[in-house]
Amino acid sequence: MSELESRALPIPPDLIELPVNDFMQELIRAWWDGQQARTIVRPAFSDPKMVGTLLAELSYHFANGYAAQNGLDRVEVLRSIRARWDEIHNTGMMKDLFVTEPVEGETEA
Repeated sequence: MSELESRALPIPPDLIELPVNDFMQELIRAWWDGQQARTIVRPAFSDPKMVGTLLAELSYHFANGYAAQNGLDRVEVLRSIRARWDEIHNTGMMKDLFVTEPVEGETEA
């Protein structure tokens, strides 16, 4: 096992207990290299709006984690996440902050 593999998160234990079905799949693998996110995503939802649901749930879990681990207020953490989200999306910082691999057929906006 490589050093990076030893730092990877496990499959959620409660998921392992369920019978495997056609809908079960990893949707995102995200790493932080100290300066930027490194991700692989699988656009598997039939309705892309579900990505918003996933992101909202992830924000909730991050807020709970910061509250439990660092003693921060969960609501304040959620506000902070939302504020940074808005800042990045509303100021055009996305292209400057995130490096992505082009998708075949994708055009620049």
